[in-house]
Amino acid sequence: MPFSASEVMEWLATHSKDDIWGGLGSLRLYMAVQHKEYLNRMLLADVEGTVTGSGTNSGTTDFESLDRIVSSDAEETALGASTTGYYDPWAANATIDRDSGTAFDCTVESASGTIGTNGVLTDDTLRSFLRKIRIAAGKDPNVFLGSHEVYSEIQGLYMPSVRIPNPYGEALVQIDVNGIQSFKGTGVGIHVDSIYGIPFIPS
Repeated sequence: MPFSASEVMEWLATHSKDDIWGGLGSLRLYMAVQHKEYLNRMLLADVEGTVTGSGTNSGTTDFESLDRIVSSDAEETALGASTTGYYDPWAANATIDRDSGTAFDCTVESASGTIGTNGVLTDDTLRSFLRKIRIAAGKDPNVFLGSHEVYSEIQGLYMPSVRIPNPYGEALVQIDVNGIQSFKGTGVGIHVDSIYGIPFIPS
């Protein structure tokens, strides 16, 4: 989403006449905020919100949503109605097809044991989920990304009344951009919640 302005708009913004923005700097600041919000809407879009009941996912020119990237074939079977490929990411260019095989499938765990059926989140569900990911990927996940409902449920699991060691804590993380790493935690003022040492970010 590039920032662009017509010559007329730029002249009006520069001279602050007959416009609602003030100066061009104000317009740039406004557009920067809008750009960030649109990126968040793309990346955090809910797959089920795009499912209409039938039809084929033809892809999008937006960034692929994180929800679709981490979806599974079992989710499409349970929740995708009569749609085709709505849980397959990057459909417009290089489709990751989860309908015809499991080579690109993700690990999805339901608290009830059945996708689409409500259940109670337990510590055993989390540990079982982590075990399946380690077996499938051969390593630990880097981050948990979940809704505020899940975040609240996890907080409730590890209250002082629970008679198990509390894995819910704070982790110091490093941010990496093109190989350049920040200091851990307090060096850049970033503290995140963690579960079993894995950062959890509510979305």
